[in-house]
Amino acid sequence: MSKSLSISKKKAAKAAKKGADFTTKNALPIIKAAGIITAMWAGYKAITGIASLIKGFGSDPTAGGGNPDFDGTKIPDGATINPNLAQTKAAAIFNAMRYPGTDVTKIINSLTGMNSIDYALISQAFGKPKYAAPLGTHLPYGVWPALNITEWLHSELDENDLNRLRQVMPGVI
Repeated sequence: MSKSLSISKKKAAKAAKKGADFTTKNALPIIKAAGIITAMWAGYKAITGIASLIKGFGSDPTAGGGNPDFDGTKIPDGATINPNLAQTKAAAIFNAMRYPGTDVTKIINSLTGMNSIDYALISQAFGKPKYAAPLGTHLPYGVWPALNITEWLHSELDENDLNRLRQVMPGVI
């Protein structure tokens, strides 16, 4: 036991010396890296702190997608889906377009076979999340316009994808 313990102490002492030597020889890069990380953290905290002070900044309940007024209790005549499924489809469509790199297949699968009343339910559930056109993505804060589902689709899909969507939902889009 004592032999293995002494070997472990020797290895630990050697590792500690190597670590100390590395830190001594590379002090400036280590300090710079720590400074950059600290500055990034401070910048993030400052931006989020200022944002919380600006009246109305981030207080739009529809900014994140979805419609807070959508109660999910009314099923109109002619609908083939219920409001809960409309909410699920709206969330799937929003998530397919939310970040750069639109998932066209998910959008088309979510809307295949929907009639105009179903689409209206999905649109109501989708709400009007903010759309940052220069980035082609959703940003809940700032001056970005709040767009409905049709406006999002026309912003995110090219003409070929819109035509595919028109084929699976004739007379709707």
